[in-house]
Parts: sequence; C-alpha cells; structure tokens
Amino acid sequence: MIAWANPERLAWLWVVPALVFGFGFAVWRNRRRRRTLADEDILGRVVVGETRGVDIVRALSASLAATALVLALARPQWGEHLVPAPLRGADVVMVVDASLSMLAQDVPPDRLGLARRDLRRLVDSVGPCRIGLVAFAGSAVRQIPLTEDRGVLATLLDAVSPDMLPYAGTDIGTALEVAAGMVSRSNATRKEVVLVTDGGDHGGGADKAAQEIERAGAHLWVVGVGGDKEVPIPLAGGGVKYDREGNIVSVRLERGPLEELAKAAGGTYLELSPVSWNLAPVLATVNSVVAEGGHPGMRMERIDRFPWFLGTALFFLLLETLLPRGRRRKW
Repeated sequence: MIAWANPERLAWLWVVPALVFGFGFAVWRNRRRRRTLADEDILGRVVVGETRGVDIVRALSASLAATALVLALARPQWGEHLVPAPLRGADVVMVVDASLSMLAQDVPPDRLGLARRDLRRLVDSVGPCRIGLVAFAGSAVRQIPLTEDRGVLATLLDAVSPDMLPYAGTDIGTALEVAAGMVSRSNATRKEVVLVTDGGDHGGGADKAAQEIERAGAHLWVVGVGGDKEVPIPLAGGGVKYDREGNIVSVRLERGPLEELAKAAGGTYLELSPVSWNLAPVLATVNSVVAEGGHPGMRMERIDRFPWFLGTALFFLLLETLLPRGRRRKW
C-alpha cells in the first residue's frame, strides 16, 4: 500500500488538468496555423514531422511528466526496512485543543482536522518512544498515559473532538498542568510537550503551568493553528455559533499570547500549515536522542520510492524534447 510522506503536495495535481487543456489548445492552434501553408491532405509534404499523432504524444508526454513530478514531490513510500533509532529515549506528551473554536474552517479541513493530520504524521514518523495524549477545552482529560502502543494512540487521536469534553471554553493552563504531571514522573533522556491550540485562553494560569513543564526538564512546543482573519465557528447541526446578545462569535489565531507562552517556558513556537508539515523540528529533536546518549535500537521505516516517479518525469520530458517538430520542407 502506498503512503505519502508529504500528502499535502498532492493538492498540486489540480494543475495537471490545466496543463492538459493548455497543451491541447496549443496543438489545435499550431495545426490551425500550419494549415495556412497548405491543405490538410498535402500538409505532410510541405512540413517535415507534421502529424497530429506527434502533436498529441508531445502534449501527453508533457502532462505525464508534470503528473509524475508532483507525485515525486509528495514522496510516495511502500515497503519497510530497519533503521537505527532511539530505544525509549524520549517521552512526548501531545496536548490537543478540542474546543469549539477548533472547528473553524480558515484552514482545511478545519483547525482540529489539520492538527490531527500533522500529529498523526508525527506519531507515524518518530522513533521508538512513549507518547501520551491530553485533550482539553474548558477542562482537560488525559486520553492515554505515556505508551508505546501507536495503534491505540492513533485511534484516540482521531477521536478527539469537542463532543468528548464536558466543559466548553479553552483552559490551556489546566491542560498544561496535566502534561506537567505526566512528564514530571518520566525519567526519559528527552521530554517533550507539544501543545496544539488556536489560543484564546479563558482559564488563566497557562504561564505558571508552562514553567512547571520547564522545571520538570521538558521542552514545550507551542503550536498555533488557524488564520489571522476572524472567522465564525460552525456548529455540527449547521449554522454558526452566536453569543448571548445574538452576535456571531468569530475567532482567529491568537499568535501573540501563544508566542509569549512559549517564551515563558523557554520553549519554541511553531505554526501548522495546510500546505507543509511544520512539526519536523519536533521529530528531529526526539530522534536526536541517540546522538545525545540514548540507547540505540532499530525501528521499521517506510522506503522512499520518489526516484521512480522522478525518473518517469525525466523520461517523458526527454521524450517530449526528442519528438520531431514541424518545420517547412526545404525545396
């Protein structure tokens, strides 16, 4: 089964139909221009290399080259092999905002969906380590303690939603307190807390909890998700959320407070993007534990197959270049 290391780049495939249309139009225009030299039945005797079939193959080759290039950039993977990796050298606690504002659709498919997608990729990519999960809105719930069971973790991560939490709102402080308690009991070489939220803290105490994480020897990654423009909060039953005065509730990414939160704990601020994967620094930090004295081990890793697609793209580009182009016959 094919997996994609950079699935967001598959969205670039929408360019291919436009290229097909453009090449088709170019073929039609060139043949119309060449008909000014002679009638269709004698065109081949007037222009060298002039056939409809060559034009179609040239256009098709260029389109297939573009398609193969996009697929190569998405990094297709299948098959697995063993690679060196840390053996339980790090503990990672993922803290995920599941408040209603995370349903805002200023990033596709929505903020929570983007967070789940990127965190799931982190879970699939990181070496052997323990990972825990905390979900929060107006309160925080430890969904799963630090564990090596990636299957259960992935299932619970996919299930994170506003419906699973009893209180509305966004209490980042309480969520970080739960995470601080988890990492304080860990004796791993590296301890990482990854907070994913759009901000808008209603609880207070986030800075104090972030400092507790730092005192526990863990690094805090504050990961923002959302856009700068205010957008309404859609409801599951349709429509949008209103406040008590009947006004539409709008939200945006609270970048400034989140940057200050990361700074308070000596942590790092990142932002999710629908067109790229921005959690690579977290992955690199966790997997670097071997170089810092963690016990080496082995893990299964998918094999990159993008060279096959890149080679296919080069083949069709070369074919398009070598195909004859119509020119006037010299008499």
